[in-house]
Amino acid sequence: MLNDEYWAGIRSAAMFQTVSDYISYALEKKYLTEHDLYTTDQEVFNRIAPHHVHDEHIKLLWDRMNCVITYEASDKSDYTAYIVLKSRAVDPLCRHQGAICRVSDINPRWKKTVMAALKPKEHYIKFEK
Repeated sequence: MLNDEYWAGIRSAAMFQTVSDYISYALEKKYLTEHDLYTTDQEVFNRIAPHHVHDEHIKLLWDRMNCVITYEASDKSDYTAYIVLKSRAVDPLCRHQGAICRVSDINPRWKKTVMAALKPKEHYIKFEK
C-alpha cells in the first residue's frame, strides 16, 4: 500500500528522524535560532553548513540526512533510532443504495484493511555510524 511504502515506510521514518536530529542539534548548539526556522531551507543550510568543518557531530548528522551514512531496519535489541509514524489510509465516499457513505461502511473487508492501515507504524533503524 502507499501508506507502507511512502507515508509511513522506513524511508520516510529515516528522513523524518535525520532531519529532526540535524535541526534539533543545530538549535541546541545555537547554530540556528527559532527565527531561522521560518526562513527557507537554503537559508537554514547556509547557517548550519559552516559548522560542518569544526563540529564532527553536525557533519555526521548531515551525512545521515543525505544518505552518505547508510541505515537498515533493525529491532528492539539493537537500534539507533525508534520512530513512530502516523499512518494514512483512503476510505472514499461512494453512493450506495441512494445514500452517500464510506466504502468501509458497506465493505467489511475494506473496513478491516483501513483499520489495520491506520495503526501507527513503528520503525527501529540502525545507522552505520
